[in-house]
Amino acid sequence: MKKKLRSTQGFTLMETLASLVILALMGSLLGGGISSSVRIYRQSTALSESDTLSSTLFEAISDELRFATDITTADGNLDTYTSLRYGSGTRFSNGPDGRIQINGQDLVSQPTYTGLNASAIIGYSSGLFHVSLSVTDPDQGGLECSRIDFTIRPLNP
Repeated sequence: MKKKLRSTQGFTLMETLASLVILALMGSLLGGGISSSVRIYRQSTALSESDTLSSTLFEAISDELRFATDITTADGNLDTYTSLRYGSGTRFSNGPDGRIQINGQDLVSQPTYTGLNASAIIGYSSGLFHVSLSVTDPDQGGLECSRIDFTIRPLNP
């Protein structure tokens, strides 16, 4: 019986505590790394989706303004115009839900926004439309993910 008590085939209390401290440190480092990776993944996904949304909105706005006629302005900004698709008195607006609208209808479909918000400022002077398009991420405190400034000349003003 004395032989079993003096056996060296186990761990001492100090060895067990040291291994628990090492495991706790490794767990906290791993947890911090995972949360950082998730944050970076979300940011890069938002940037990628904002580029796609910006490109889609750029094309839609360009196509609409390129064929605009009977253009009216108010304080240098586009007020109304005649559209091939929407008819006379057409207006762009920034909707309350973060979507760009024409005559109260979304310019592009809702799934295109993927949780992002967009707004556009459209000016008109000297026969040119000046568009400033901004895409923000509300999940990141309204961080501006993408901005495009471009100019369009209507074909038949």
